[in-house]
Parts: sequence; structure tokens; C-alpha cells
Amino acid sequence: MRMAGSRMHVLDWLDSGVFVPSMNAMIRNTGVFMPASGERMPAGWTDRDEARFGKASGTLLDADESRTILDWWLAKSSGANVPNWDLACSALFDGDQRALVLVEAKAHVQEFTASASGKSTGNPQNDYSIGRAIDEAAADLLQRGHTVGISRDRWYQFSNRVAFAWKLALEGLPTVLIYLGFHGDLGISDIGKPIRNDDQWRELVVSTLNSEGIFPAGLWEQRIDTGGAPLWVLVRSRECLRQSRLRTSTEGFTFDEHGMPSDVEFWRDEISDAGS
Repeated sequence: MRMAGSRMHVLDWLDSGVFVPSMNAMIRNTGVFMPASGERMPAGWTDRDEARFGKASGTLLDADESRTILDWWLAKSSGANVPNWDLACSALFDGDQRALVLVEAKAHVQEFTASASGKSTGNPQNDYSIGRAIDEAAADLLQRGHTVGISRDRWYQFSNRVAFAWKLALEGLPTVLIYLGFHGDLGISDIGKPIRNDDQWRELVVSTLNSEGIFPAGLWEQRIDTGGAPLWVLVRSRECLRQSRLRTSTEGFTFDEHGMPSDVEFWRDEISDAGS
């Protein structure tokens, strides 16, 4: 399978040999720790399956937790999808309490800004259930003094990420949600403006969501109490390990949820190994 963009960068990072210490450096301010032996989805290039809480998440959630999440999110689960996570990792909080680290990754500016729209129309009952779930998270956070505007109808991807992280924390799992920008991928320029550096990524994410009334700037990096376990929402960046290689024209191709061409024929040659 040919890869590029944020999906490729996540898998490269997992196989880089520095994944565990670099992740722990990212989350050090939370008190959450990711052991080297912990499960993660995907696990690397040899195991690329992403976690879908409520559907398929390995041992990251037990059967009861999965059922709770699925019933909360969907009215009719048969044939319906749930969000795919770019990266989900088991972790520990305060020494021995089960915890989760969730990552939403981007490699270019438009991959983030293109998600400003609402959810596309699907099954009406599920659309209603999803909207209610996100509204429940927003209402609870508001009751706790945090004015957030997450919604099914605006910035849906960010909204569902925050809502899922909130629900997992509410159910007793300390949860860290990271919005991760991979910077320096000039090979992706034909798709969107590459993320230049950490400062640009932080400004883009935090300022945009604050000005849009979706998530206040002061809530990033803070411990958020949910009535269950704590939740943190972080913004981080990493330099990409290699460049994407794309065709010079995107005309006629369709795009996936990451803003990347979904057609296999789009990719030129197999991308060389990192560092080659």
C-alpha cells in the first residue's frame, strides 16, 4: 500500500525507535505515562489497523466499555461507521490507573481547515444520536465552567474527537487528546500548504478554534475534570521523517478524510524508506 501525508508520518514515527520516549515527552505535563509494552493502534507499518472505539479497538477498551461507547454514539450500529483514530495508545495515570492517549494527526494546513464543516448527512437516527452525544459533552463542559462550541454541524471532526475523549474520561479512563501537526513535508505542497513549524501549527489550531467559538484558547493544556477521570487536550508538533511524493496533478482524483488522494493510482512510486 502506498502512503503519504499524516498517515505515513504516524506509521514512520511508530517504527522510528524513538516513539515511546517522544510520546512521553509530549504528555509529561499530564501525569499520564505510556509504557513501551502498551498496546497501540496502529502499531506500525506491519500492523496499520486504526482504532474505532465501539467497533474495533483491540484491548484498548473492554467489551462493556465498547458497548457503552457504541450505544452512546449510534442509534443503529449495524452497517454504520464510527470515527477512526490516527493513533490510540494504552497508558497509565498516577502510576497504575488505565489511561488512553489519542492522536489526531495532520500534515498540511488544509487537512485541518477543511474539517470546519458539519457532519455529512447519513442515517437520520444516527445523525440525531451523534448530535445528541456531542451536545451532551458540550453541555457537561459548560456546566463545569468551560464554554465550548463543539457541534455536529460545525467543525465536526474536532467536535467528535473532543466528545469521544470526554466520554472515555467520563467512563473512568484518564484521556489525553493530542492534535499533532507533522511539519516540514514539502512533498505535500500540491495538496495543501505544508505545516512550517511548531509556532505556526499552534497558532493555526488554537487561534482558529478559539475565534470560531469551538474551543477556548485557555482550555488547551489544562486538566479538565469530567465527573469521571481527567481529560487533557494538547497541541503538539513533530518534524516529519521523510517527504511525501505526489503526482503533479490531482485532477480527477477523490480524497479521503485526511485530505489525501484515496485513489491507489494517484501515488507515483513506492515511497522510499525513511532516511534513504
